[in-house]
Amino acid sequence: MTINRNNYELFIIDYIDGKLSPELTDELMVFLNQNPDIALEVDGLAEIKLNPTPVKAPMAKESLKRSTSLTESGITEADYLCIAELENDLTA
Repeated sequence: MTINRNNYELFIIDYIDGKLSPELTDELMVFLNQNPDIALEVDGLAEIKLNPTPVKAPMAKESLKRSTSLTESGITEADYLCIAELENDLTA
């Protein structure tokens, strides 16, 4: 595949992740030299690091678990929720 203005993002991502072959890395560098506007756009992307913020689960996480009583009664949870919506019985 030839690197062009329509697909260069895929190659840039692989380059930053260190997954681009040496041959394609050379081709990417030639492409960036021929397209200085794109080279300017991607300059410095490799230095950007994202650090995820730890998220604490809500205290009421037990309420998120699937109820087994629905499956024992033969009704699916989706059916139950659809019926509850139609009857305006849904709560937070």
